[in-house]
Amino acid sequence: MLTVFSVNNERVSLDEREQFVLSDEHKKSLYPLLSNQNSYQVVILSTCQRFEVYFNSSSDSEQYIRKAMLSYFRLTLAKFEQQFVCYRDEQALKHLLHVSAGLRAHVLGETQILGQVKSAYQEATKCDTVKKSFHTIFQRTFRFCKEMHKTIGINDHAVSLSYSAYQFIQKYKQKPQTILLLGAGKMGQLFLQYHLKDRTHQLIVLNRDQSKLGNLDQPSIITGQLSQWAHYLKSVDVVVSTLELNEPLIKKSDVEKLQTKSSLLMIDMAMPRSIQETVNDLDRIELHDLDSLGKMIDRHHFVRHQKARRISQVIELEVAHIKNELKQQQHDKIRHALFTERDERLRVLMTSVTTQLPDLTKKEQTVIKHHLKAALLESIKLQLDNLE
Repeated sequence: MLTVFSVNNERVSLDEREQFVLSDEHKKSLYPLLSNQNSYQVVILSTCQRFEVYFNSSSDSEQYIRKAMLSYFRLTLAKFEQQFVCYRDEQALKHLLHVSAGLRAHVLGETQILGQVKSAYQEATKCDTVKKSFHTIFQRTFRFCKEMHKTIGINDHAVSLSYSAYQFIQKYKQKPQTILLLGAGKMGQLFLQYHLKDRTHQLIVLNRDQSKLGNLDQPSIITGQLSQWAHYLKSVDVVVSTLELNEPLIKKSDVEKLQTKSSLLMIDMAMPRSIQETVNDLDRIELHDLDSLGKMIDRHHFVRHQKARRISQVIELEVAHIKNELKQQQHDKIRHALFTERDERLRVLMTSVTTQLPDLTKKEQTVIKHHLKAALLESIKLQLDNLE
């Protein structure tokens, strides 16, 4: 049915997860390898919190995909088993539903992960590593999560990592501050939205693509090129980075050379990290990454936890529905194969009959064909009955 290898923030540190962050090009090269040239169904989910490979269960798929991942990521078996957890069949379905519904996210019930799972599924579809059973599993997952968000409303009160970062700054810094925001992608845009609603602080936004900054002509916002970050770092109170880079932009050696303020708060929301971890060793710097930010997110969202428990209960029912649908698909496949085989045997037998008895009339041929068809149907009746 379904198996998943998962490395996630619940199991391993941010340091270890960084090695599994893949570019689109790397994922495209990994799909044919893991699917064994499309012999197996595969969906690869890669986010800041988790790297997961979903694949169809079979006698040899788990062993093959584990071996392929060991080779691709250059892992020992011991390291793989330390970092990855494996869910199979019903547990794998539950895991997919929990993840997609946002029940295993840093921010409980967030909807961003559902979009990420959809993107992973769509990418796998383009790579031709998804067939009927996986279409069923993922399409039902999307419908289920959409319905849960609509009916139970776990995400009615908007909370995200960007929101949490902004709220943390509000609590950490009591007075209006100068904030340097690096990057204007999805997370950066969310952070901007919270600033525009509040306007308490002075915001400096730096980005490589200046077109994304065109609509930020606001008194409380200064915009500029990303290359200017060192110039602005000397005068700000807070740095928030949402950059998507292959290696850190801000390094300890760079910050040491700058005369920053006596107390500088830095929040790195990027994955891989865009601020070198050792920057936190400097006396005047306090650096938080995704994992530490996640721990600071208000754990007393009582209503969200109540709603999460309700969704978990409904997930049990949804797993049963998916299993029944997959079972029915398998039965339909077997029925189709049995009837195809029957029709082929009937064709062969009728060819033999008409060859050996060429003088048979059309009516006689019809009578013989009718009896042969009934006999062949009787021969597969037990197999058909067992499918009921």
